[in-house]
Amino acid sequence: MTYPLQAARELRTRAVEEAEAALAQAVAAHARAAQALERAEAARSLHAEGTAAFADSEKRCEARSIADLQRGDSFLRRRMAEAADLTEQVAAASAAVDAAAGAVGQARAHLGSMKAEQEAVERHHAKWLEARRKTLEKREEEEGEEVAAARRFPRES
Repeated sequence: MTYPLQAARELRTRAVEEAEAALAQAVAAHARAAQALERAEAARSLHAEGTAAFADSEKRCEARSIADLQRGDSFLRRRMAEAADLTEQVAAASAAVDAAAGAVGQARAHLGSMKAEQEAVERHHAKWLEARRKTLEKREEEEGEEVAAARRFPRES
């Protein structure tokens, strides 16, 4: 006799495996997002250092023409616009990390519920096996008693 809920057991096992794979993908996506955030922050920091170094060098130069001052001012305005773009990139990368962390949390919760469902089916299967074992033992015991009774009280022909 086969377990009547065998299809459910197999379905739950597959669901747990799929949930584990989804969690692994979510964790990998989170790691990639965190690396992208680190790269964006490093680029912004490097840019800020370069801009600060240029601004310091501009302050140290004394006798310069108006054209030089205008070029320096134009360069600094462009760097400020670039810094704003880099700050936006960092914010977007940070939002991506937060979203990926949320996806990891959802994947963990889903895996937990899939494992709970699988464990419920497995507990039922264990109870079913135990009941089946007891039924078989009882049947064997009854057959043994019938054999013993037949030996004690042979039928007369």
